[in-house]
Amino acid sequence: MSDWLTSLCAGVVGGLLVLSADRLIEPPPRMATVDLQQILAEHIESVGLRQLDKVTATKEATAYGAAVQASLDELEREQHALLLPAPAVLRGAPDLTDALRQRIDARLAQTGAARP
Repeated sequence: MSDWLTSLCAGVVGGLLVLSADRLIEPPPRMATVDLQQILAEHIESVGLRQLDKVTATKEATAYGAAVQASLDELEREQHALLLPAPAVLRGAPDLTDALRQRIDARLAQTGAARP
């Protein structure tokens, strides 16, 4: 065999070994769902019931948005999961909505902006 063909074959085999080792060391993320629409609807309802002034409502909305984003990021990292909206998945993926809700509530409690 010529040198270039040997080098090509060795490169392909080496690449396949690296890809295989990468999958063993760091498996791909699993898929999970969250019903963010439900969580946001619950929050909007609770804010509406309290009849907050515009300034307070804006501050709470900003804090809540930051808590949601940070909680989503944290949940994805810790669960090594790709989070999908619940309506987009028919079956087969675990639902992490309750875990997300708990994280949001805990984060808001830490910042002093706890839910009612």
